[in-house]
Amino acid sequence: MSNHTPGPWITGAINHREVRTNDRTMFPICFTNTGNTVSEAEARSNARLIAAAPTLLETLVAVAS
Repeated sequence: MSNHTPGPWITGAINHREVRTNDRTMFPICFTNTGNTVSEAEARSNARLIAAAPTLLETLVAVAS
């Protein structure tokens, strides 16, 4: 398995389309964009799903073992 930035991750407090680490560094993970085919609501939903990735991975590893 490859390494990744450890969780937990959160969406940004001001703009809920950004994903950051939930520690003192608040390191940016990604920023979801809007555009011709992506609404603001969908971009925020995508950010929440990305922010959940470390927890989802941890759960999948636990279930698989």
